[in-house]
Amino acid sequence: MFGTGVAAGHPNMQARLNQAIAQHNPNYKALYVSWNDNQRQQGSCWGSNITDARLKGKDGEDFLVVRPNNFNERIGRVKASDVALLVGSGTSLRPVTLEEYLRDFHSHAAYAGSVPAGTSLLSATRDQSVGMRFQAVFLPVASHSSLFGFPGPKAKEFYPDTCNYQTKSWEDPRNLVLLCTSQGTFVQQDGPGSVPQFLHSSEPGGWRKKYLEAAATRHGVTMGQTETAEERAEALRQGKAASTVIGTRAMGTGFNRLMTVQIPMKQQRTFGTNNLFGGPSPTAWAPTFPFSTTTSNCFSGGPTPAAGPCSGAPAPMAFGNAPGACFGGFTNSLCQARAQSDSAHAARVSTGSDAGPMDRLRMERFERDEGCSVTITVQFYFLVREGHSIDESDIRRAVDICEEAYKGCSWDGNLMDAGFQSAFAKKDMTPSDTMNLLSPSSSVLVFPGSDSDVQKSTWLQPPWPSTLSNCFDPLAGLDQDLKSLLCKVPCTEEGYGWLHGTALSLLEKKQQLDAAFHIFRLANDLHLQIHGLPGSHSLYNMACCQAVAVSLQIQQYRSACPGAFDLASCLQVPGRAGGVVAPHLPPKPAFGASVAMLCDARLDAALGLLSSAIGAGWRQHAHMATDPDLQSVRELRKPRFDVLVKLAQTTAQAFA
Repeated sequence: MFGTGVAAGHPNMQARLNQAIAQHNPNYKALYVSWNDNQRQQGSCWGSNITDARLKGKDGEDFLVVRPNNFNERIGRVKASDVALLVGSGTSLRPVTLEEYLRDFHSHAAYAGSVPAGTSLLSATRDQSVGMRFQAVFLPVASHSSLFGFPGPKAKEFYPDTCNYQTKSWEDPRNLVLLCTSQGTFVQQDGPGSVPQFLHSSEPGGWRKKYLEAAATRHGVTMGQTETAEERAEALRQGKAASTVIGTRAMGTGFNRLMTVQIPMKQQRTFGTNNLFGGPSPTAWAPTFPFSTTTSNCFSGGPTPAAGPCSGAPAPMAFGNAPGACFGGFTNSLCQARAQSDSAHAARVSTGSDAGPMDRLRMERFERDEGCSVTITVQFYFLVREGHSIDESDIRRAVDICEEAYKGCSWDGNLMDAGFQSAFAKKDMTPSDTMNLLSPSSSVLVFPGSDSDVQKSTWLQPPWPSTLSNCFDPLAGLDQDLKSLLCKVPCTEEGYGWLHGTALSLLEKKQQLDAAFHIFRLANDLHLQIHGLPGSHSLYNMACCQAVAVSLQIQQYRSACPGAFDLASCLQVPGRAGGVVAPHLPPKPAFGASVAMLCDARLDAALGLLSSAIGAGWRQHAHMATDPDLQSVRELRKPRFDVLVKLAQTTAQAFA
C-alpha cells in the first residue's frame, strides 16, 4: 500500500505529483489555478462566464488542486433536484435540494444582504441540467500520525479565491456564489478582480466571515466517511462538521467536502462575444489580458499587467512558507531527508477562525440569467503530514474518487469531445443527441463470437463435505444483516474505505473481533481486486484482532480461574472459563483444546499476518513496536515479534 510517494514540499512538487498522476490517469493534473468556467465556447478559452480559482492558506500559501485538465475538462451533468446541500445551523441544520434552495432563495440568503422578498432564482428548464466538476486537495498539517489517524487538534485554515472576468463592479456581478459544507450553505457574490470567499457565522456583534478549517481525522482517502456515534458526538460538541449528505446521491455522506455553486445572474452591463472572455471590444482587452489558448491566466504568476482585474497574485508556493519549503520552511537538504512516504487522511472541513466582518451582498438586481446553467465544483479534502511525501497509492485513490463521483452523475463527458454539449454549452443536448453520444451501433453491443458455437467451460466438482465440516462460505463469521450489506459494497476505493472503517470501529471498541477480522479480510480481498496487491493496513489489523482476542481471553480466564500465573497454566477448556472470545475468529479450536492451546494458535496466526503485512508494504515499525493492540504478541512471542519489528524497520530504510 505504501509506494515511493511524492514529496509535497519538494521544489519540483507539482512536476513530481503530476508524474504520479500521469502514470495512473493522464486526464488529471495538479494545478494551482483552476478554470471554474460556467459558459465557454467549445475548442477555446473564450466564453461569457469565465472564472479562475485558486486555493489559499490563511498564512499565504497556495495549494495544488488535483482535477481534470483545465482546457478539456470532464463535466458531469445532474438535475438541481438531485443535489443536496445544508441549510440552517446547529440543531436546525437540515438538507434540502439545490432546486428547493433556488426556489426559496430569499428565505435562505436574506441574511447576507437586501434580497427582495419572494426572490426565486430557479429556472424550470435550465436547472434540469446542472454542470458538475470534481477535484481533490491534499493539505499539509503539522502533526504526528499513527495507524489510526492524527491525534491532537491539528488543522489547516484556508479559503477559496476567485476571479470572474465578466464582473466589473460589485453592483453588477456575473454570479452569485454558494459555499456549501456539512455545516451549512453560505452565499456571496463575484466582484471585480480577485475575491476571497468565506463561510459565515452569526455572532452577537453581527455576521462574521470565517476561514475554512481542515482538521485531521482517522479516516483514510475515501469519498465518504462513516463515523462512530462517539466520533460524531465529539465533533458536534466542539462545533465541528459531522458526516452529512451533501452533493449527489452517489457521493453518500461525508465531512470532507466543499461544494461551490455558481448561479449565473443577468447583468445590467453586457459584453461583446467576439473577444477573449467576453471583453468589451477586440482592442480593449489586449493590453489587459495576455491571450493564451492553453491557460486561463488569472493567478498563474505569469506576466499579467498591473491593470488586469486579477493581477498582483503571488507566485505559487509548494505547500510551505517559501518556494521549495517542505510543508513549512525546510531547506532542500532537509526536504530530502524528511521526504518519507506517509498516508493521507480525510479532512473534517468545518468553520474556522474569524476573518472579519461579513461582506454583504452589494448587487442591485437579483435576476437569474436563464441562458446559462448553474455549475458546481466539488472538492474532496485530505490532510498529509508536513515534511512528508504523499503516498502514491493515496494520490491514485484521490483521482479514483473523482472518477467515481463523475460516474454518479446522470451523464458526463469531456468538454472538447466532438459533438459534446453540456451545461456549459449555449444550448442543451436534446434526448436524440444524448442517445447518439451514448449508444453505439448495435454491431458493437455484441461480444465477438457470441453467436458462434462457443464451448462452455466445464469445472471439476468440489469434494463432498464431510459430516464434520461445512461448505466454504466467503462471508463466514458475519451475521445475515451484515452479509446483505457486504453484497452491495462497490468494487471501488470508497468500498474499500467503508469496509476498513467499519472493521476499524469494532477493533477500536474491542467488540465483535471475529466480525472485524472477517471484514478486514474482505477489505484485503477488495484491495487485491482493485490493485492486484494485498493491503498492508488490512493484514496488520487482522493481526491486531488476533492479538486483542488473546488478551481478552487471558483476562477472562484469570477472572474465572484466579490461580493462573502464565499462559501455560491456562489448562481449562474455554467452556469452563467464560467461553471462547470471538468464537468465529480463525483458527477454530480443536475439540477439548485448552485456553492455552487456543491462545497459542491465535498468537501464531497474528505473527503470520504481521509478516504478511510487512511483505505487503507495512513500514510503520515504531507504531508496531508500541501498539497496545499487539501487547499479547509482544509479551508472549517476544523473540519472534522483535524480529518482525526489525524487519519492518530494515524494509522501511531500504525503501526510504
